[in-house]
Amino acid sequence: MPPRSVGTIVGVLLLISACTGGAPRAGAAAALEETAPPRPAATEAGQDVAPDAGTDSVARVPGLYIVQESNGLPGQDLEQVSKQEILVTRDRLYLLDHGTRIRYLFRLDSDPPAFWEIAPDEKEFRNGVHLSSTQRDRDLAEKQFLEHGRELAKDDAEFAAEMKAMHLLPGGRREVTVAVEEVAEPLLGHSVKRYVVKENGRVIVDARVSDAVDAAIPFFEFYRRVGAFSEEVLAKLKEIRGTPLEATITVVTATLNYDIHATVKEVVKKELPAHVFELPPGAVEFKETTHAVCPSCGVEVEKRSPPGKKGKDANGEWVYFSSKECARKWHEQRARELKEAERRAKSGGAAPGGG
Repeated sequence: MPPRSVGTIVGVLLLISACTGGAPRAGAAAALEETAPPRPAATEAGQDVAPDAGTDSVARVPGLYIVQESNGLPGQDLEQVSKQEILVTRDRLYLLDHGTRIRYLFRLDSDPPAFWEIAPDEKEFRNGVHLSSTQRDRDLAEKQFLEHGRELAKDDAEFAAEMKAMHLLPGGRREVTVAVEEVAEPLLGHSVKRYVVKENGRVIVDARVSDAVDAAIPFFEFYRRVGAFSEEVLAKLKEIRGTPLEATITVVTATLNYDIHATVKEVVKKELPAHVFELPPGAVEFKETTHAVCPSCGVEVEKRSPPGKKGKDANGEWVYFSSKECARKWHEQRARELKEAERRAKSGGAAPGGG
């Protein structure tokens, strides 16, 4: 069961905000129609979810059923459209991504809050709590660049240009702004406003939001759990009330950035079956190895507490170091390789390693 990137997960969460009204259009996708047994099935989004076999009723909780489409998810062509179905309450969320067949469960009502990724066959699940460290890793990477980037640049001008390209400000501070404007064209029959959230001049969220009705669903907490945005951006998003019906976001991580677009196609208030938000019966947790080999010296280190900390390679995979000296050498070599790749790309030559 391979790990999912934060870009993929936030892409499927993107437009689930304080959603409420909006009558379903004809031909709406069936809620949970492709969910594996023993999970319930429904005929249409606006109809009651069928009870378990052999029972007259099932426990239900009030919430929303949402259908959305998105593109720009990691690992997919930019124009490839993916469909997601979401069931959400004030403290629980179930999401089925039709492209990967992977299901996600968020439980803010547990202590500590839980986030699980469930394999398509529902036999395994992964504890996804590690995703909450995405922005911490980004903070660390940017701090290291600000501390050591000048040493690798040929002069102050080159270092300043690199900082500008990375949207970094001196001291690592982040300036977040929100611009709001009226939009003449309604979406799904609702009047909307356009919200543009920028972080250090880079557009992070460009959304069309309906503020007709506001449900008390704390989606900024779901975003925080998957490391979608910096704390500075989250503070601004928390102030935006309403229903995002269409949006483009940029997810910034320690290694890669993702530009994702999503559009809500359906949103229906429902009484949802409570057991949808539980792990499948018999599912076992998929656990990764606890040790790794330092790429600099070849010594085996414990992933949980590597003496030389950790970093990410060109593929976004974690590498672990046995000492700070090993980490320094690896980062310097990585920086030289990136510069050489950039030089070759500008001159029309092949990058190291054949591409």
